[in-house]
Amino acid sequence: MSSTPRDINQTFTAPAAQLSLPVIIAIPVIVAAVLVVVTHLVLRRIHSAFRDAGDGHKDAGDSSSGSGAHKDSSTFLTQHPATTATIAGNQFTFTNNGAGTNNTTVRIENGAFLIDFNDEFASVQCNALFNMEVTILSKDNPSTVVAMGYGRFPYPDFRLPGWHQGSVAYHTNERKFADRGGFVGHAFPLVTDPNVTIPKNMANTYTFTLNQRTNEVYITQGEGMFRFDRVLANNTEFRPNEHPYYPIIGANGRCTVRVRVIQRPDAEIVDTANRAYRAEGMNVQLSPVPSPMTTHSHTFAQQH
Repeated sequence: MSSTPRDINQTFTAPAAQLSLPVIIAIPVIVAAVLVVVTHLVLRRIHSAFRDAGDGHKDAGDSSSGSGAHKDSSTFLTQHPATTATIAGNQFTFTNNGAGTNNTTVRIENGAFLIDFNDEFASVQCNALFNMEVTILSKDNPSTVVAMGYGRFPYPDFRLPGWHQGSVAYHTNERKFADRGGFVGHAFPLVTDPNVTIPKNMANTYTFTLNQRTNEVYITQGEGMFRFDRVLANNTEFRPNEHPYYPIIGANGRCTVRVRVIQRPDAEIVDTANRAYRAEGMNVQLSPVPSPMTTHSHTFAQQH
């Protein structure tokens, strides 16, 4: 029996292997994840605002300001309770803002702090806890955002308050950032009525009130019939019983901000709390503490 001779030049093609459906779905997901990681690493290298505190940058307490070395917070509060309102300029501890320069300055004028921000994404933190009135005196660029709030001590001075874990802040682009780290925020207008506008002479001043009983922070803008209050931080976002929380002011451009230490007696704290609760739609009514009782700001500042 004869057989057909095989052509030695003939080639055979194996059938192509077909990928399973889960593999096909997984490929674009993996590619997208790699792109996200690469983009994040590039941004961290080219811009200081995307770096975390563990990137080798110093936190607020790692170096000294021009007026003297940073003091231990517990010792400082014992020697200089915030309720005295006689706070020296070196209580604001600020260092390199992450960009290789240190152009933020703090000075005292008429019993208030004047903070001059000259770089992008810089912040300063005071190592004493108090109620405060924050006024934006000037901005080189109208779009400059000023951030103000409270955070754990020490705070990385190259990040705006609210952008790092353990902080809560209001940003003047009407957004709130709270205790999540990164750039997670949400819209937070202080004036919730679209038919009302804050007068210009009140629009740049914000008051922050601390409530020791509830571990809350309230923010107020305006006064009289143009006064608006909101709950900036609840007891899961502001936890001074667990960690020292102190005021933080930051900005993303050149501006001058004034910070005043203010006293808030219990009656004013209760009134502010109830106003803020109503604005949030909360069915809560806070009652005053029976006398005798020291003011909340007094006990709040000295308990750490």
